[in-house]
Amino acid sequence: MDKVFINKVCMETQTVFHENGRVSIIPRVTNKNMSLTGDEGRQTVQRGRMITDDDGRSIFHPYMESGIPRYRLMMSTDHGDAKETQTGNLIVTFRLPQNGNTKKLLLSEAKEMARKI
Repeated sequence: MDKVFINKVCMETQTVFHENGRVSIIPRVTNKNMSLTGDEGRQTVQRGRMITDDDGRSIFHPYMESGIPRYRLMMSTDHGDAKETQTGNLIVTFRLPQNGNTKKLLLSEAKEMARKI
């Protein structure tokens, strides 16, 4: 697993749960001199799922907890992608234009993907 923070840090925070689903976590003044990333001014971006209980207890699960990406791109065409999940499932995505003969384009893309896979 890649290290996001320099080590485990426990800090007092003020947490604000906004109506639109955003969560703001602000360190208390007593924690202002702590460094999480080891490089002043550097920010870290994490993607994941946050679970919040009714009493406000929350936990954040990063998507790449195991250090392995969720999907592996197997192939790509002009209008689609084929990806494999960590569990071995296949996800095929088509990006089709709004106008035109989408049925013909869909069939040609599906044939091209079937040929490549």
